[in-house]
Amino acid sequence: MPYSGKSIARIISMVVASICVCLVFVSLALARRDAAIYPSNVRAGGVAIGNLTREQAVKALAGNSRAADKLKLKLPDKTLRIPLKDIGVQYDQAATLAIVNACVFKGDGLAGLLHHSIIRGKQQEIAPVFIWDAQVLKKKMLALKAANDKPALDARILYSNNYWEYVSHNNGYTIDTGRSLQKLSQALQRGNLANLSLAVSETYPRVKLDDVSQINGVIGRSEISLPGPLAQYAGTLRYINGMIVRPGDIIDLAAGAGKGYSVLIAEVLTSTCYQGGLKSKNGSIYNSLAYPVLLSSTTNDGLITIKIYSCKAATHQ
Repeated sequence: MPYSGKSIARIISMVVASICVCLVFVSLALARRDAAIYPSNVRAGGVAIGNLTREQAVKALAGNSRAADKLKLKLPDKTLRIPLKDIGVQYDQAATLAIVNACVFKGDGLAGLLHHSIIRGKQQEIAPVFIWDAQVLKKKMLALKAANDKPALDARILYSNNYWEYVSHNNGYTIDTGRSLQKLSQALQRGNLANLSLAVSETYPRVKLDDVSQINGVIGRSEISLPGPLAQYAGTLRYINGMIVRPGDIIDLAAGAGKGYSVLIAEVLTSTCYQGGLKSKNGSIYNSLAYPVLLSSTTNDGLITIKIYSCKAATHQ
């Protein structure tokens, strides 16, 4: 019986070995046959080039590189999708195919055929190679920063229809161009551009809603009739209405001009603030009081009225 068991085990071993040898020879035969084409499981830069010759693969990459034609840049509240050509980035087909060749066709003879047969076992995904102009990339990043930085918003208390509406503050962010360019360059070198997060720094408002605990009485009031339709002053009035000015803070009239201040509105605003006890400082209005003040602006029958209220400062523990 022991001899019979050994014989059966030997026979099984020989059968398994024969099957393995057959599989190897079949794979080598297929590899030899397919040595001039890419295995069916090869993709380069998101483009399937399996079962293609090298010449066909070049044409496929040239005509089907859409998988990498847009760059996705993530910000805290949105994702930007930017065509690569707009930032000076190009898909380097020749370099990508060279990497594929180095991966698939390693040497001649039996070793090369054996490697060719082995890589058939799993999906081969070769990352694309990109070339880019660093200066164009930097210029584009600066433009993205200018267009997408999100300023922090101060708290406001709006006067509308005889009631107060409390609008809370919000944090913002600014794009760090240096760190973002570094991350982008590293991603380009890896050939992976999906959902790349830009480097940002959080920004914080100057005025928070809990800086004011109570609105007291009116300490200044002025009104004016402005020429032309009042709609042209709407942006300025929205900027003024609800503005909280803490002790030591300023109202920058020069900056306000960019928000739609006219000379007349600046004059009536200044008059109102001076009535409330605020002072002039380097071309700006300075809150020299010991408490916050609140500004409101309303329109009625062609008149614009600006009021200033004293507020009770919140007590912070």
